[in-house]
Amino acid sequence: MFHPLVLRLMFGDAVALPFPAGWFGMPFLSLPQTQTQAVRHFELQQAVLDELGPDQDVLHVRSLEEWEDLLEKPDCRVVSVERDNRLIAQAVVLFPQKEDEADMLDMELPDSPHRVATVCSVVTHPAYRCKALMIELLRKADSVAWMNGRRHMLALITDDNIRSWSQFLKAGYQIVGCGFDPADGSNTFFAHRSMRQLNMRHHFQKAADQAIIIPPRPLEEMKSLFDDGFVGYQPHRDADGRYTGGLVLARL
Repeated sequence: MFHPLVLRLMFGDAVALPFPAGWFGMPFLSLPQTQTQAVRHFELQQAVLDELGPDQDVLHVRSLEEWEDLLEKPDCRVVSVERDNRLIAQAVVLFPQKEDEADMLDMELPDSPHRVATVCSVVTHPAYRCKALMIELLRKADSVAWMNGRRHMLALITDDNIRSWSQFLKAGYQIVGCGFDPADGSNTFFAHRSMRQLNMRHHFQKAADQAIIIPPRPLEEMKSLFDDGFVGYQPHRDADGRYTGGLVLARL
């Protein structure tokens, strides 16, 4: 059985959180994946779901069997963080060879499939939130994709999961479209990061045309904005600096 490469960081109580900006302070390790890992990834997912509550269906949930199937794929890489022998954060990077393998619904790919990577199941244990772990996972996922010849990172994110897509935006992604995911009945944002492009945030902030969308909205209404050339670049905040759940879009 082929097991995918796992990039894992382990640290004990001697290392304090939060982590240094840019890196965790220790090198990632390349370790073989085992069947037991599927259980650990599933348990981390469940810990996140338990914290969210039954009325917040904002994750693309995988069964234990689906985790086992995913981790056995030869085009799968896992970036994970451990503390005290417990998995506390993860990101899964996939490398499609064909367009349908990208599994991005009806999103038009920005390049040939073999130049694209997708990142999914990016979660952090509730006890370790607000420590920049998600940003670091996404940066490491970028490095893994780059080393495998990929120049674009893509992700599907449930549109009302502001906790997740705001972190993607901070990591340099842009929301470039939206769609309906029949797998779980959710409306989804399409996130894209070009690893060959400088951060365009300062250009967006000077853009003349801006809009704000706050999910849930009719999907076709949101699609029309993206089709009209708008790109989401930052979460919307109110006058007190609190997230409203809205996405700020601009059109250059």
